[in-house]
Amino acid sequence: MRQDSSAGFSLLEVLAAMALIGIALAVIIQLFSANLIALSVSEDYSAALARAEIEMRNIIDRGDFSEKKWTTISEDGYRLDCSISPFMPDRSERLRKLNAGDQQIQGISSFMPERTERLPARINEIDLTIHWRTGAKEKTMTLRTLKLDARRP
Repeated sequence: MRQDSSAGFSLLEVLAAMALIGIALAVIIQLFSANLIALSVSEDYSAALARAEIEMRNIIDRGDFSEKKWTTISEDGYRLDCSISPFMPDRSERLRKLNAGDQQIQGISSFMPERTERLPARINEIDLTIHWRTGAKEKTMTLRTLKLDARRP
């Protein structure tokens, strides 16, 4: 009795198909694991940002904009470095841009404290840097805002 050899796949064809399926699965699994890592990092940054925004809101709500620096450590392990200072743009950077002909800054006169001393308000810069650890690495994020404060006599 003679058997027809065209009725099925050869062993070589089955092995080649299984190898291709294995390679495709390995690539898909690597993509999923990379996405899970990215999701974890994103979650860490989102939690830190939410914590920093809460602290920034608390600083602004307190309304005390006297010049100072302080550091606090929260119960959830974040270190917050905060500072409040009068806003003074870097004059040398502004002058360099003016001399370079930067059109965006042409209409702005250079910042001079003597021009702003008698104004009834003051611009304060609030810097908040949040630090946290992920494994052995320390991560940081900085929030910066300006707040107009009415001067008290």
